[in-house]
Amino acid sequence: MIKHSFTLCILLLLCGISMAQSYNNPESIAYDQAADRYFVSNKSGNTIVQLDSDEKVTTFVSDDLNGPKGLLIVGDTLISVNNTSVQGFLLSDASRVFNILIDGAVFMNDVTSDNKGNLYVSDTSTGKVYQISLKTGKYSTLVDSLVSPNGLLYDSTRHAILICNWGGNAKIQSFNLSDSSLSDLVTTELSNLDGLTCDDKGNIYVSSWGSNAVYRFDASFKNSPVLISEGHNGPADISIIQDKQILCIPNFNSNTIQFVNLDHQK
Repeated sequence: MIKHSFTLCILLLLCGISMAQSYNNPESIAYDQAADRYFVSNKSGNTIVQLDSDEKVTTFVSDDLNGPKGLLIVGDTLISVNNTSVQGFLLSDASRVFNILIDGAVFMNDVTSDNKGNLYVSDTSTGKVYQISLKTGKYSTLVDSLVSPNGLLYDSTRHAILICNWGGNAKIQSFNLSDSSLSDLVTTELSNLDGLTCDDKGNIYVSSWGSNAVYRFDASFKNSPVLISEGHNGPADISIIQDKQILCIPNFNSNTIQFVNLDHQK
């Protein structure tokens, strides 16, 4: 088993010379619990690598990727978002099981899924969020005219897609899947928001490139955000391993991955 602790964070940073050779603008990280391994998308390297339980980094997928960013595991499949396509790879052998090309897409970014077999993908350049059926492969525009949508998160309590945005005083918004309404949850004092994730208590975490930090909002978004981790370098698509309470942070600009033990947080 990988030992998750602040010590591991320090070791990864201190060993950055060797580890960084395997990461090339890491954008997203997804944990495969069954195999105790992580998948990391290398946007500039056009690869997806895996970090095994023995801390060895190897290539998982290297063919036909175009700026891979958001990653998500659904069942036995690793979902990868590329600039203009969404691809699926079997966890067992990395074979590609689907490749959905999105007409008009430019810079698709993050991905989330609901409990009904749908994917949701943001396109930061076009201001759209797409809905894709995993069963049929058909897609449609869920919402458009957004301001640089980046990170996405399905909120089962609201039955909504949460969206964080790039830019100054960035908003976190909610698109209600029941009535197709878009609302602002909060207009932050943060800039260039990238990733969204949540813990088992319903708190929402967001990464900010503007302050190179990760913050936690309570589920109501009525209180000021709490600083959880700082000193990052382009913190991108964050994720939480729920049963371990580990926050995973890919540092896009320093080619490193960091792990933060949330049990140590207030």
